Amino acid sequence: MEGYRLSRDKVFWLTLLMSAFFLSLTLWFKFTMDQSLCNYSAWVWKRYHEPPYVGVWDLSFPGIFILHRAVIAVFGRSFFGFRLFDALVQLGSVAMIYNLARRLFGNRAAGFLAGVFYSIYYADLGSLETGEREGFILSLMLLSVALGLRLKDRVWMRATLTGFLLGFAFLLKPTYGLCWLVFGVWFLSEGIRSRARMVWVEMSVYAFFCLLPSGLVVLYYFHLGHLQDLYQ
Repeated sequence: MEGYRLSRDKVFWLTLLMSAFFLSLTLWFKFTMDQSLCNYSAWVWKRYHEPPYVGVWDLSFPGIFILHRAVIAVFGRSFFGFRLFDALVQLGSVAMIYNLARRLFGNRAAGFLAGVFYSIYYADLGSLETGEREGFILSLMLLSVALGLRLKDRVWMRATLTGFLLGFAFLLKPTYGLCWLVFGVWFLSEGIRSRARMVWVEMSVYAFFCLLPSGLVVLYYFHLGHLQDLYQ
């Protein structure tokens, strides 16, 4: 839509308002087993300076503990603080779903339905399946798509930001490292047509930032002398 501005889209704000209502139902959820263990591990890390796998052991990848520690630092250590963070993240996902659906189908109704139905679906997952890795990973993937479309003429920034976001998605759940390939093929197919000489440099930057979050975690544990704990 020529001259379109998201900030002036009344349907967009209506979508956010309705979705915020449905997502607010999750604010009353408490912790289930996964969230309790991850949050406690993050608290031990913050309080006693013993990182995950040292202070408390769990088989989860490091990303979820990093996320819980960041939430504790900003929102405090409470059920409500974590649920508020999760609801805000999912509301951000609704905004990106709306914009993506509007762009793909060319009308606001598609964005409205997609965004509101997602919020209803997410709230219906209940306390056991909300606030989990998959919900945060979806937000990272949607943000990567949004940046990929928005920054198509600023390829270095796109490679840096999407690479780092998808690198953190891998730290949350390693199977989502497959997204590296999907976005890599997307960027490569665009670059070969328009900037064939520089596309491989762009891919190298993208690959570096995909690996950077994991590299920083390894360096952190190496610095503390707990690399073996991370490996185990």
